[in-house]
Amino acid sequence: MKNLRSFLCLLCVATSLAHGDSAPIGDVVVISKQQRFTQIDDGTPYQNDDFDRYRFEASVQTFGSADLSGLTAPTITLASGSTAATAAPTIYNNGTLVYNAGDGQWSYGAPNGTGHNAGTNPTNFNTLYANGVYTVTSEGYTYNLDLNGGSNNWAYFPTTIPQFTLTGGYWDNGTYYVDPANAFSIISNVFADYANASDNIGAFVGFWASGDLEFDVLNFSRLAPTGETAEAAGGTNGTIVGEQAGPKEITPGLQLRFGLEYGRMVSIDSSNNNGVTALALWSSQTELNLVVIPEPSTYALLALGLGVVGLAVRRRSHTAA
Repeated sequence: MKNLRSFLCLLCVATSLAHGDSAPIGDVVVISKQQRFTQIDDGTPYQNDDFDRYRFEASVQTFGSADLSGLTAPTITLASGSTAATAAPTIYNNGTLVYNAGDGQWSYGAPNGTGHNAGTNPTNFNTLYANGVYTVTSEGYTYNLDLNGGSNNWAYFPTTIPQFTLTGGYWDNGTYYVDPANAFSIISNVFADYANASDNIGAFVGFWASGDLEFDVLNFSRLAPTGETAEAAGGTNGTIVGEQAGPKEITPGLQLRFGLEYGRMVSIDSSNNNGVTALALWSSQTELNLVVIPEPSTYALLALGLGVVGLAVRRRSHTAA
């Protein structure tokens, strides 16, 4: 759930102060329903039938240096009417979360803790994971989160589909190509719900990349109930901007995966007064592939290599003759 980390990290300072020097119990508990899109050109992203469109996640996370691996495995009770316990018992794992060492968190979805990629049918997805109250128990604390969203009417995926506008490169066969010698930019469309967030509901914008890139990211998120905003000059509410700071800060030939997520926060439980905030979210995600064009010297070496191979083939042909 790395795409939420920059958003949720805004909660870190208050959480760390609340924890003090006590044993780690995590910073944030999250349950979420997600729908996923793919962007292959400048047009509207689409839902690909070749992979699961819908995913359910639940996790106990930390954003500091705390090691959560020693926690007693947290558990989850699904909302009434959910069928995942019987329809996907291996993934459900008797309601026990598993430790995902890569993300440093406890997550739903055995055996790897990567959630449940639950197919392409929204009706079936909402049968597996019904809208209602989910209960996560961790280190003796209980967190109740309602995906129905209580009295608000946001209990469904955001209506805005996340979409990138990219400049400085070009699209080819569903992949965006950039030259490492030239700056390029990535700008999101406007997430309408962001501006509509209020004291009893929240919206967030998340942005991530699969490599270590130096990007200035503007206007990341808004949190309920305080309506805090994390932003920098140059953005507008609900928009992020990523811009490469200079040439050759990315490796030629690098293949990357960029993601953009818009989410609605529909339920919060901080009733335990232990510094842990629990959140229920609905979100839409769009990903795209980006490839950094190799430098001219790489093409020269490739051509030389192909030439050597061709020469060897010709020599073998002459020998056989």
